[in-house]
Amino acid sequence: MKTRANPHACQGPEHGMSRRRVLGVLGGLAGFGSLLNPSISRALEKKEKQVCLIWLDGGISQYESWHPLPGTRFGGPFRSIPTRTPGVHFSELMKHTAAISDKISVIRTMETKDPNHSTGVPRIQRGDPIDRGVDYPYLGSAVSKLLGPADPDLPPYIWIKPGNGGFIHREAGFLGAEHGALALGDGRPPVHIHRPGNISAENDAARNALRKKANERFRSTRGASEIDAYETSYEMAELLMARKEIFDDSKLSPKDRDRYGAHPLGRHILRARQLLEAGVRFIKVNSYHW
Repeated sequence: MKTRANPHACQGPEHGMSRRRVLGVLGGLAGFGSLLNPSISRALEKKEKQVCLIWLDGGISQYESWHPLPGTRFGGPFRSIPTRTPGVHFSELMKHTAAISDKISVIRTMETKDPNHSTGVPRIQRGDPIDRGVDYPYLGSAVSKLLGPADPDLPPYIWIKPGNGGFIHREAGFLGAEHGALALGDGRPPVHIHRPGNISAENDAARNALRKKANERFRSTRGASEIDAYETSYEMAELLMARKEIFDDSKLSPKDRDRYGAHPLGRHILRARQLLEAGVRFIKVNSYHW
């Protein structure tokens, strides 16, 4: 089994999910805000800002979605339909989204001056169009730095992605490891979110105290950034161990499961909704293989 070295690279025709199918998924999610339960409504009343970034590597063709050009060489077979916004047209495949166009902002002019997916994607997500010799933070890390956690008992930045999870401190760039991303592989909770039954709470606290002392000793002889990343990963684990209920799928209704779908993208966006409702500041959802 071959593994691609760069997940952002164009993946060829063997798509894990067709573009037309995802249009149906995202069309169903056009009313995303209406699907949120009263807990998130209360959070919005407090004017607490939260973000869900859904990143489709490669993504839907603009001619089949936001910028249809019917009758042109590259326009494709689909019609252009009017939206609620005067003068703005979407593809006929996005009729539900067209009905709420007055509630969204569509940017058609963004570009990176970089023709490669592998380098263009990070540039967009980090906002560094020119290589300045420094690692810029990804958007979630910048939000973590500027706004902090929406709930002090939860990580501020969670990344839901295919493959493996873990603490990705490199996402934070020059901001420091504490603003890195806690990645959930396939949207699953961290593997060891439950304390082993043979370790008491007292023993666990003693082990953590010893670990922190060792880290302080190593800090004087080793790079502080590595120690910070290591320490932050433990802090994230402690937060989630105390809030395991945010991953309780039994609380999801069959109706919501059906609306989002059983495919990876639908499951991952539904997980993102759960975490937003719980109070996470920033969620990034990645879908590859376009």
